[in-house]
Amino acid sequence: MSQKVTHYALIADHGQVVLRNELARLLQCETVEIHKDERGRPFLLDNDNDVNWSHSGELIAVAWSSTKRVGVDIEKIRPRDGWLRIAGRFFAESEVADLENQNSLIAFLQLWCLKEAVVKAHGHGISYGLEKVLFEWRDGWYLQKLPPDIGTGWHAELIEVPEGYVGALAWRDR
Repeated sequence: MSQKVTHYALIADHGQVVLRNELARLLQCETVEIHKDERGRPFLLDNDNDVNWSHSGELIAVAWSSTKRVGVDIEKIRPRDGWLRIAGRFFAESEVADLENQNSLIAFLQLWCLKEAVVKAHGHGISYGLEKVLFEWRDGWYLQKLPPDIGTGWHAELIEVPEGYVGALAWRDR
C-alpha cells in the first residue's frame, strides 16, 4: 500500500461483539462505541480514527485511519449467475465493455469491491450509484474519474486477502 497511514485487518466473523472487541484491540483502546450516521456509515465516539468494515463469507475486513477517510469491501468468490448482467445494471458502459473482453468473474468482483470501497468511504454506499465511480482496465483496474460532488484525492486499490476472497480499500485525506 502506498500510504501506510491507512490500516486494514481481517478477522473471523463471529458477530457484532467480536467486531467491537477486535476494533478496540486494533485501535489500542479499552472499548469502542459504534454509531451510524444518517446514511448508515459507521463512526466511533471518542476516537480519532475513521473506520469502515465489510463482511462476506467467514471474514470481516476492517479499515481504520486517524488521518484518512476510509472504505473497505470484501467479497467471497463463489459462482454468481448473470454477473455480466449485474455489471450492466451497476457499472458504466466502458467498464462493462472491459469486463466483456476479460470474461472473468474475478475481474467483476475486483471492480465491484473497488467501487464499493470508494462509495463507502465517501459515505453514501451503493445507493450513490456505482456507475458514477469510473475505473478503467489496464492490466488491472485503475481509478479513472469521479463526479465533482465526491471530492478529489481518492485512492483505491486491491488488498491482500485469503484465497477465495477479493478485497479493496479506498481512502483520501480528511
